[in-house]
Amino acid sequence: MRIVWYLLILSLPFTDYSVSPEGLRHGGQLSTFFVILLWTAYIGRSLSVRKFEIPAHRGMKYFGFFFVVAVISGLNSSRVPGEGLASGAVWIRTLEQVVQLALSGSVYFFALLLIRNRQELMRSLRAYLAAYILVLVYGLAEIWNYYAASYFLTGLLDAFHSFKAPFVLDLPRVWLVQQEPSLAAHYLLSVLPFLVLGAFGLRSKYLTWCLAFSGVFLLLFTFSIGGYLCLLVVLFLAALYIWKGTAKSIVFVTSVVVLLLVPSASRELMRKTYDRFSRGYEDPSVMTRLAEAQTGFNTFLSHPVVGVGLGNGVFYVKRDYPEWAMQRREIPRYVFFSREGGLLSVNNMVVRVLSETGLIGFVFFLLWHVELFRSGLRPLQRSRTVQDRKLSLAMLGAAAALTIEYFSASAFHLRYVFFVFGLIPAWTSVLRTEQPASQPAVVARSAVPMQTKPAVYPIWRVGHRGRT
Repeated sequence: MRIVWYLLILSLPFTDYSVSPEGLRHGGQLSTFFVILLWTAYIGRSLSVRKFEIPAHRGMKYFGFFFVVAVISGLNSSRVPGEGLASGAVWIRTLEQVVQLALSGSVYFFALLLIRNRQELMRSLRAYLAAYILVLVYGLAEIWNYYAASYFLTGLLDAFHSFKAPFVLDLPRVWLVQQEPSLAAHYLLSVLPFLVLGAFGLRSKYLTWCLAFSGVFLLLFTFSIGGYLCLLVVLFLAALYIWKGTAKSIVFVTSVVVLLLVPSASRELMRKTYDRFSRGYEDPSVMTRLAEAQTGFNTFLSHPVVGVGLGNGVFYVKRDYPEWAMQRREIPRYVFFSREGGLLSVNNMVVRVLSETGLIGFVFFLLWHVELFRSGLRPLQRSRTVQDRKLSLAMLGAAAALTIEYFSASAFHLRYVFFVFGLIPAWTSVLRTEQPASQPAVVARSAVPMQTKPAVYPIWRVGHRGRT
């Protein structure tokens, strides 16, 4: 069972956005196979001992309640407007999203169940590092192929892509076996805090710094504005915690910005990066995300209690899409993208949860994250060594980065997110079990000599009866 768990961690970056046969053909659902094997082994072992072990963590309960609300919200699929209900596509999409959430939640479940001591935690982190090294090799091959234009290498790289690009990119943007470069930056943000802080516990500092620099280098070539900003925010928060000073944090973040610009491949890449930042709201990607978020919020206002059902937000695009966005020339190619004639998702996790599960689902979703970060602050207080503090800070940094990225990502298929979220309560549990052994033994009361209190009498009573 442990070997299957490590293989699952290795396959986390190679995850497709759907559980359809098309995704299986591209090899994107490799982690699904290992999740099924883990559940088979778990059920078989539980039946043999006649006991089903469930992690006793409050965050697991909140996630379970959120999953139940998401399933119940699927009953609203019968109210979907348009051709989706007549063709039956709405029920297929709802079932796909529920299964996707169940598979991703399984990673969170088994992280709490299988990581019980420090040794298992470090082995899981080493498997996570090995998965990143595979992705690193793939990313370097992508950059090389952009300039070399090798026909053989192009076919080899496309065989591992979980999604085919609908348009040709004019920049050396790395995809890293993801759906798009923005999701490649999203994955790197889940690994960079561990690399920069040296939380993997590698003995060689040179290897640690080389891997950290390679992560920042790949993040640069994702050409993702959201990835850049999210990294700077997380580094600024980490600098505030470490140095306890605003001036030093500003200097640190400024130096990081300079380092991000140094390894630029050409002046053209630097110029286009500057153009994307300078255009601001005129950038097609930024405008599209704003329009998608407003679309999801309009859907939420029409169904505020339990939402429209998990995965059904795409069927309300034609009705709730803002009018100002339809007048922009850059947006329609993003809008009518899926076979149902709508968005694949609203690309905003908060808005998606609100629109598809309503206020009830959003409350449990919010409580899950509050408990996640509340339990993540405990290891920082209980850590007794520098390496433990680095590991605790790296977990919080990765979780914070993935949470901040909710404004541009709203997919439940990203199972490495649930792995990172599962590391925090697992690490808290490990420190809790190690704490009693590190505390000094309590001396029994019988071993302490009893001290008798000397008799003290008031002065006015001394010699009162002894007078003659």
